[in-house]
Amino acid sequence: MQQHKLKSPINGGLDQSYELNNVISHYDDNNNIKKDRFYWKAKIEQFSIILELSYYNECEIFIKNLNIEHIDDIKSKLELLDLYCIYYHSINNFEKLIHFVGLSSDIRVNNFDDNNPEMVKGFNNMAIILKNSGDLDKAIEYYKEAINIQLNNKLSNKKITATILKNLGDVYLELV
Repeated sequence: MQQHKLKSPINGGLDQSYELNNVISHYDDNNNIKKDRFYWKAKIEQFSIILELSYYNECEIFIKNLNIEHIDDIKSKLELLDLYCIYYHSINNFEKLIHFVGLSSDIRVNNFDDNNPEMVKGFNNMAIILKNSGDLDKAIEYYKEAINIQLNNKLSNKKITATILKNLGDVYLELV
């Protein structure tokens, strides 16, 4: 099978290989795009670019036109939900932010065990919202949950651990 290398503007211009069969396999018998993991990855990259450029009107249109319930791939769904959370936090729409963080947390709780590193994102995101809404004691609980997972995982990312510890320290400073 012949592979074609494409220079991607995403991820620092890293080369990505695509087999022609994989591209063709993204279409069903009626030439409609199959909405598989690769389709959603492209949508996530598209939304990420729009968000990075602060095109908030386009972000809102993107969200309205995309039904996240149609995404079967859990990782893709969580990535997109995390981007939605960044968007709603950026425009200070805390009602929708809480909705999407809750949805993201529910998916994580239902699909991962308590010590899975994926749970760290959910706990950290919820702690940030709780801190911003003034519920500092509850935010501390969520940060501690995230830290416990990080410290019990030998492969955990040290930068993430440091960020969570810094966030936890910021909450304690607000209590003083």
